[in-house]
Amino acid sequence: IVAGYHVNNNSDDNDSSTDIFVARYTTSGELDASFSPGGNDSTPSGVANFSLGTGNDYGRAVVQADGKIVVAGDHVDTDNSSNITVLRLK
Repeated sequence: IVAGYHVNNNSDDNDSSTDIFVARYTTSGELDASFSPGGNDSTPSGVANFSLGTGNDYGRAVVQADGKIVVAGDHVDTDNSSNITVLRLK
């Protein structure tokens, strides 16, 4: 399992968003396509990508003892409202 984040900067409107991504690999080192089918945004099969939206974003991921992945993120919008996202993946 590999987890991380990517900040997308949009120079057109001075806005940015953070995407959390999680990738699962097989024992042979290939992306596990059964984990995620990929997306319309050119995300490859085996990688799950979640956008927290625009603003200041924070995200973390952990693997539980049963192998399930928990991803949590906090998004603080420009009006200082806070939105929390929690995902539990198989």
